[in-house]
Amino acid sequence: MSDGERSKTIYISVFAAMITSVATTYGLRALDAPGGEVEGTVEVPAVLGLEQETARELIVSRGLRMVVRAEEPSEEHAAGRVSSQEPLAGSEIPADTAVNVVISTGVPKVTVPALAGQTLADARARLESLGLTVGNVTEGGEGPPGTVVSLDPATGSEVDSGAAIHILATPAGVEIPDVVGTNYRRVRDQLTELGLRTTIRRRYDESRPDFVVLSIEPAAGTRVPPDSEVTLTIND
Repeated sequence: MSDGERSKTIYISVFAAMITSVATTYGLRALDAPGGEVEGTVEVPAVLGLEQETARELIVSRGLRMVVRAEEPSEEHAAGRVSSQEPLAGSEIPADTAVNVVISTGVPKVTVPALAGQTLADARARLESLGLTVGNVTEGGEGPPGTVVSLDPATGSEVDSGAAIHILATPAGVEIPDVVGTNYRRVRDQLTELGLRTTIRRRYDESRPDFVVLSIEPAAGTRVPPDSEVTLTIND
C-alpha cells in the first residue's frame, strides 16, 4: 500500500470514529430530551379533583395511561371526579406507565336509624354519632313526654353525611318537683303554676308536722304531660 493510500485509510477511520462519537452523544442526550426517539421519564400531571375524562385526556397527553383503581365515596370531591391519584403529581416515571386513580361516588350515604320512643337527648346523640345533624324539632303525636314520634327523612332512608334530620316529638312535659316535707298548700299552689292538677289523700304520721306532704305520685323527677293529675298524700 502506498503512502497516499495509507493516509487516505487513516483519514477515513478517524472520520468514522468521529461520526460514531457524535451519534452516541446525540443518542444519550435524546434520552433526556422531551419527545426524543428514545423514551425517557415523564412528569405525572395533577389530576386530583378533575372530571374523570378530563383527567384521562391530560394523563394520556403525557404519554401515560390512566387506570381507575376504585370508585369510593368522598367528603371532598363531587361524584365523577378524581379523589386520589398514585403516583402523586410531579413524580417522574417512565413513559407508558399507569397512573392509578380513585373516582369519587359523592358524599358518603348514611341510613337514618330507628329512633321512635327514644328521648330527644338520646336521639340527638345517635344522629350526631352517625355524622348527621338535628334539624327542626316539632312537638306533637302521642307517647311518653319528650320522646321521638317520627323522623323526616324517615327511618331507613339513605341520606348524605351531614344531612339534617327533622324530628317530631311528644311535648317535653312537666317535671314533678321534690316536695315531700313541704306544707301541702304551698305544694298545691306550686303544682297549679306548673299546669298540673292535684288530688289529696290523707294519712297521719305523728312523727311528722301536720299538713306536710308525705309522698307524691308520680315520683319527683318524673316528666308528665301538662294538665296531668298529681296525687299528694298529706299528714292529716
